[in-house]
Amino acid sequence: MKVKGYKVVEVTDTNINFDVCEELYEMWTGVDLIGRVINISFWKSAITNYIEDMKDNEEYDSKDDWTIKVEKVLEEVNKLEKGLYIEF
Repeated sequence: MKVKGYKVVEVTDTNINFDVCEELYEMWTGVDLIGRVINISFWKSAITNYIEDMKDNEEYDSKDDWTIKVEKVLEEVNKLEKGLYIEF
């Protein structure tokens, strides 16, 4: 999909967990994620910072279901090409 010269992929066409992204986005911004188109670099940076904050605050547990899901989203985001946008 192309929007104003940008390459956009729908989240359903990826292995990214929508529910995890929705929860994170609402936590960070207080607004709904549905219908938004967001650059992949936002997700890479925000999730990386989130994981580092959990580690700094001693809230990180690599065996915790939430942590596993968040790290999986980051893994999938890192597989996507730079400059790509994701439509939710």
